[in-house]
Amino acid sequence: MCDSSDGIVQSTPLSVAPGATEEVFSRRYLELTKDAPLAVGESLLPPSPATPKRIKENAVVLLWMKQPWAPHPLRDVQGRLIRILSPGWMRGGSGPDFVDSVFQVDSGPAEKGDVEIHVRSSDWTRHKHHTDPVYDSVRLHVVMYCDVQSSARLTTSGGSPMELELNVAYPAWKETLRLTEDCNPAQAPDRLEAGGCARFFEKIGPQRTADILDAAGEGRLILKSEKLERDILAHSGEEALYLGLMEALGYSTFRPMFRKLAQALPLGFLRQAIEELDRQQRPKALGALFLGMAGLLPGIDVGAWDKETEEYLAEAKTSWGSMERRFGLAPVYG
Repeated sequence: MCDSSDGIVQSTPLSVAPGATEEVFSRRYLELTKDAPLAVGESLLPPSPATPKRIKENAVVLLWMKQPWAPHPLRDVQGRLIRILSPGWMRGGSGPDFVDSVFQVDSGPAEKGDVEIHVRSSDWTRHKHHTDPVYDSVRLHVVMYCDVQSSARLTTSGGSPMELELNVAYPAWKETLRLTEDCNPAQAPDRLEAGGCARFFEKIGPQRTADILDAAGEGRLILKSEKLERDILAHSGEEALYLGLMEALGYSTFRPMFRKLAQALPLGFLRQAIEELDRQQRPKALGALFLGMAGLLPGIDVGAWDKETEEYLAEAKTSWGSMERRFGLAPVYG
């Protein structure tokens, strides 16, 4: 894939011979899903007055997964028609509840963005999402009840997610939950059922399901290899590997942040920053450089830690301050 005969990593095509990649990995899944999902339908469900009831967030998540209003669009709190083409992928841990949702606004082109779900719209600020850049990718804020003005939902980048109030946009939600869970719809079900794809996979059987999942996995590998090739072409094999490792260290939630940090601290600069230091000093200097550029050092209260940690942080602050002045650096975050 790369050649370093003259000391500089050069990119060559990922496939050994024309068509060799396709012999190992198929693009069929990517081709089939390129224009998916599709949606039809024009009617709009009538709104009804909001009547707050006790409900858990899992119930709102369940409704979003089931999409019982499909293929009808929903009207957001600003009056825009939102047609959901795909609810996105449910994620675990911190960050938006669903990623890569696909939707149309007022019959416009398909758009993609993440989805955050709450019981009440005020939960956005109560959970401090307005101060967390992880939620800057949220385009849709899905709530059961809107209890504060929509302008209050802002991101750190100044964006304002569109808000869907299900109690108004989909007044049949109680009946949906009752039929689904056989429970009092004013109470939240603690378990989540499988999404809409589960019924399709059950119908086609385990072998065809496995074939589809295999094809999806191959498509994912192709996308990842193509991204790596683009990085090699734009930088070098060495720099592409560095960017990839940094992204991986961010795991699912902080991948974009770690990549941005790596782009702000390319390998050539890192070598320059530590070249005059003794080998024993270099690891700590690099740690200070990453912590400082990430904006994590200025706000640290040194006196709140054990002695060993206090000594490390004090040294890191001093090292970062020196490099910050020497190279004219500014933190990427913070």
